[in-house]
Amino acid sequence: MKDNLKTNSLFVFFGVACLLIATLFCLFIVITAKDIKTITVVIAFSITILMLNIRFVFSLRKKIVIFTSLLDDLLQKMIDKDSDIEFCFHSETLFDKIGLKLKRLYDILENNNIVLHNEKQEVEELISDISHQIKTPIANLKMYNTTMTNRELPLQKMKEFNSIMGNQIDKLDFLTSTMIKASRLEAGTVKINSNYQNIYDTIALALSGIVLSAENKHITVTIPDQTDISLVHDRKWTAEAIFNILDNAVKYTPIGGQIVINVQQSELTTKIELSDTG
Repeated sequence: MKDNLKTNSLFVFFGVACLLIATLFCLFIVITAKDIKTITVVIAFSITILMLNIRFVFSLRKKIVIFTSLLDDLLQKMIDKDSDIEFCFHSETLFDKIGLKLKRLYDILENNNIVLHNEKQEVEELISDISHQIKTPIANLKMYNTTMTNRELPLQKMKEFNSIMGNQIDKLDFLTSTMIKASRLEAGTVKINSNYQNIYDTIALALSGIVLSAENKHITVTIPDQTDISLVHDRKWTAEAIFNILDNAVKYTPIGGQIVINVQQSELTTKIELSDTG
């Protein structure tokens, strides 16, 4: 309402200014001119110009009001996600050009909403699936623990059961860690803090988590000699991603095997390759 009053005031001011200028001009002619015919012609011409200006102002105001009303209605429909939105692609008017750009923006936002919805649904399904999978190692641990508690078992069988229980604990640890990360993704608590930093320091951080397990299996880990490659990345989460791959590589690489890390940098991307003999 306030904006409408401001617009009306602007056009009224313009109209009054035109009227004042025309009046002063007529007074000037009346005072300076001596020929009645000249005075009459000048006054008639001034009145004609004044009326044309007033008509132009009101016509312009009408077009602006219609334009803003149509634009407001279109934006409201976009906000309400009205299915009756109509965009004209065959006209060259300013409104239709703006409408075309709004249509593109609307499509982009709708597509982003669909992607976000699908990603959220996938995370929810992942959490549900992991929650179901957790039941298996827990049930196995209970079973083996009950057996070892209630029965006298040979030493070899005890070692075998301990090994199996260790594997189930590792599986349970992996599933719970994955579920925690997925829950953070769903809640939006995972924050990326990207900085321009050396990628080999990040790789070293990931390697620190598998050094002992690799040594126990006599696995050789090889990295390139070049260590001066830097790029924008989040050290914490990038190291976490590399560690997950390295951890699997150590688990499934036989004793005496080898893990090779290679970094290749191009003008646009940096590729980290991990290969193993497992």
